[in-house]
Parts: sequence; C-alpha cells; structure tokens
Amino acid sequence: MKAFSYFPSALPPRFGKSLMSISVLTLLAACGGGGGSSNNGGGTPPPSGPAAISLGGTVVADQALSNVLVCADLNGNQACDTNEPKAAAATGADGRYALTYQPADDAAASAFRAAPLLAQVGTNAVDAGDPDPISGTFVLSAPAGKGGGQISPLTTLVQKAVAGGLPLADAEAAVAQQLAVPVAKLYDYQGDARSAEAILPDTARTAAKLTAFALEMGGVLNTVAVNATAAASSSQGSLTYTDAQNWRLAVRDSDGTVDANGNNAQFERRSGMAAGAPLSAAQLYPTPASVTLTDTGWNRCDGTTPRLNTRGSPSRTLYCDGATRFYSVTVAEQDVSGKSMADVAAQMQVGNGQLSGNGFQQTATLTMASLAPLGSATFPAGSLLRTNVSAQLNQTITINNTATDLLAGGAFSTLEALIAGRPASAVNLATAGGTLPLGIQDDTHSLRAAFVDGSTLQIYRCNATAPNYSDSNNCTALSQNAYSIDTSGGGVRLLRIANFPLTSLNQLRGYTEYNGGVYQYRQPRPATKEGQVLSYTVRLNNAGWAAFRTQLGL
Repeated sequence: MKAFSYFPSALPPRFGKSLMSISVLTLLAACGGGGGSSNNGGGTPPPSGPAAISLGGTVVADQALSNVLVCADLNGNQACDTNEPKAAAATGADGRYALTYQPADDAAASAFRAAPLLAQVGTNAVDAGDPDPISGTFVLSAPAGKGGGQISPLTTLVQKAVAGGLPLADAEAAVAQQLAVPVAKLYDYQGDARSAEAILPDTARTAAKLTAFALEMGGVLNTVAVNATAAASSSQGSLTYTDAQNWRLAVRDSDGTVDANGNNAQFERRSGMAAGAPLSAAQLYPTPASVTLTDTGWNRCDGTTPRLNTRGSPSRTLYCDGATRFYSVTVAEQDVSGKSMADVAAQMQVGNGQLSGNGFQQTATLTMASLAPLGSATFPAGSLLRTNVSAQLNQTITINNTATDLLAGGAFSTLEALIAGRPASAVNLATAGGTLPLGIQDDTHSLRAAFVDGSTLQIYRCNATAPNYSDSNNCTALSQNAYSIDTSGGGVRLLRIANFPLTSLNQLRGYTEYNGGVYQYRQPRPATKEGQVLSYTVRLNNAGWAAFRTQLGL
C-alpha cells in the first residue's frame, strides 16, 4: 500500500516505502429497501413486516481497500459476530460493499439503524495503491445514521467518541477540533492530495493515515469533548544528565487553559547546572541571531512562544506560531508501575527497535551517562511509558543569521530593488563583483547569484575560503533558474527559486524582506519519502516523570 504500512508485532519490508499504507474508508450510503404485500392471486394478503434495509459504501484509509468484511455491530463488541448482518461479499478492488438486512420486526429494524458499521481489516486486505498485503489486523468503524459517509480512520475516531458517551454532533465537533479539520472532512477526505503527490501534506488524509497506523500498532486513540475541563500539567520535555553537578532539564508546563481552537498552551521551562553552578538564562535559552517564519511573521522561536497542542490522540501541534506543524499519535502505552527506573531509563534511551529499524528517527528525551543515580528505585502506581509517532507537515523557513545574511549591507529594502540592483549583465566573474551571496556549497566553494530578468536568476559557483567565504572569486555559471515572489505567514514576501540545484545540499535558498532589509533565507528541501518526516519519542507520563525527577533530586 502506498500510504503508511501497518504492522502488529513486526514491520513488513514494504514499510520503508511509506508509513501508513492502508486505504480503509467506507462510503456508507444508506438507502431504504423496497418491500410490499402480495394478494397471492386474490387470497388473503400475508401480514406486512418491515421492509429490507440496504446499505452501500466504500472502505478506505488512503485509497480503496479490498478483501474487507463489513457488518453491523448490533451488540457493540467491535467484532462481526456470526449472527450479525454482514455484507454479501468482502470489498472489491474499489473498496465498495453492499449490505442488505431483513429485520424480523420494527424493534430489529430500529436496532439495526442504531448500530455502528464495522470494517474488519485482516492480513488478506489489499490497498488499491499497493499490491502488498497488510501485515496485521484491526477494525474500522462508522457511527450509525451516517448515510453517504465513509468507514475510515476518522469515522472510527468519531465512533469511539460516541461509544465513550458523547452525542454524535459533539463527537464530530471534538474530533474535528483535535485534528483541526472541518467536520465534513471526517466523512470524505478523498479530495485531499495523496502522499505520492505531496509527502504527508497538512490535510485530513494525513491525519487519517496516522490514525490508521496507530490502530495497526494497537495504539491509544482518544478524543476529549470540546468543553471538557482541562487540568494543569508538568510533563516531560527532555533531560540530559551526567551527574548531580552537570545536567540540563526541559519541562513542559501548562496551566490547563484551552483556547477557542482547542489548543492547550505549553511553555518549556529549562534549568540546569554545569560544574555545580546553575546555568544562566542565556545558556538555557540561547537566542542566536536567527529568525523563523511563523503564521504571524518572523519570530526568534526562543522558547517564549508556547507550543499549542490539541487534546486527544492523535493531536495536532503548532510550534512557535506554526513555524513547525505536526500530527502526533500514541502508538504504544506501557504500564511501568513497580518497574525498575534504571531498566525503564535504559529502554527509553534505546528506543523502539521496530520504529528505528524502519526509518523513524528517534527524538531523544533522556540521555544519562550512568544509570547508577537511579539505584533500585521503582515507579509508583499510575506510571506509564508512551511511544508517540509524529509526522511533520511543513518545512521551516529561516534566516540563519540576521547579522551576516543581510544583503549588501542593507542597501536594498525590497525584493524589487534587489532584482534591479544586481543584473547578471554587470557581473565580474573573476571577482564575483555584482553578485549576491546564496550560501556555501562546500569547503572551498560558495554560491552566488544575479538576475537575468524579471523571472530568471543566474546562479554561480565561486571559489571561496573557509571559514568566512568572504573572498569569492573565479566564478562559473552553474544554472539559470526561474524565480517568483509570493507572500507567506503574516504578509512576509519571499523570492523563491525554482529547481534549486545541488540536491546534496538538502536545502532550498532564496531571498526575503525582513526588518527593512533583504536577507538570504534557507528551507529544507521537500521530503521525497514519508520516512523523512516521521519521528518518534518515548516519554513518561506525568506520574512517572514526577517520580523520576524526585529520584534524581531535580
């Protein structure tokens, strides 16, 4: 399958191709069946009963899923039992199913209409976009009464919330809020770009793929009602611990306040010691001369801007006003109550072998030079160890150094002035005169640029000497590239260079307006594989984290 490939206990080889490869959404078109009475050739008509009820739809998570059994879950046990109404056949290559039920009486008809639909995904299921079979089993569901909807990972979230006691409308609102998507997208996101077209774009489809991945892993899914009371928390950020005299700690504190968009604000509080002396604020919160493009313009992203997290699993996070966006979901939860802190700490540092072995990058949350300070301590009741997978949804745009990336000493205040002031026709290749810096290529070369016309940029490769690369000379033409000017977060104007050369740099570069001048900016290249935007963390819950810090005296 082309989306995230799922696995129960071991990841299949095809997982490396993409993360969530399961298309399991079920278009659930409810239609009334026809029924009637006959006079049996003029005799007494038989007693009339309820008409047959027919349902039809499609099962998908990213694309259509075949070989999936659909049923009505009359007893609510999340399984298709032998006595429950089932589709006449498993889904075909188009993911469609058809289910017809003849109720015995009105009570049976009402029970059927009130039952959620299930789609049982087994190891013989195949995604339309990938011939490889699925390696594990899980169940998708959809709420009763959603004719014309789909059975999908997102309808599954809604149904779980309904089963947990929320009215349908409240469940829909809560899931839509936690994923930051419209309610309509919960029932049909097939118009969103597939990951073959854009690697895990910021869409409901990506949220569905991550949700399906968690289902396959046996992870934890939950939804919090929109108006549910929130509580203050102090959760694990990261800890690097050498000894009692040398450590750095980051704690994510929240007062529990939830904004109108369902976001809970977390502030990262840092502390630490070096050689027994407390670290200063400047050491704990370094503020290099760099700024990052956010939803509200340029921001230093130095820890003063909160992380905004929606509640539930999956959740959506905006870091530094949207400078970085990602979805995150709990794929494993382990009760570590009574377990050795040293053993659990070792496990946290090693990480999850299945995820690491299949291309997920672990973001370290604990680094300890020695586990001896933990002694024989054990975790108290209620302690959990959670593994969360995150999918980054955007690539950050940064002015790396506002002190050195200002062009021509601030001679240009707009991109138009920059274009007019550096024509390629005036360039001196021997001295790099008339060119603009465009970053470093390697240890002995810099990149420079000048403008051919209002739509084309000439890029040069020049000799230069480390570490400052300020003596560029002996330039040769590298490529001519189209460019365009657009406006992004907070009205910031960017000059973007198409088909930026030298893919080994893993960076795109361009020019932007900031603080009355024009600067170089950098941005990671778009991902070409899902694994490049996937990462995971292993963290303790609040109860476990509080006990761990107490044991270390932090």
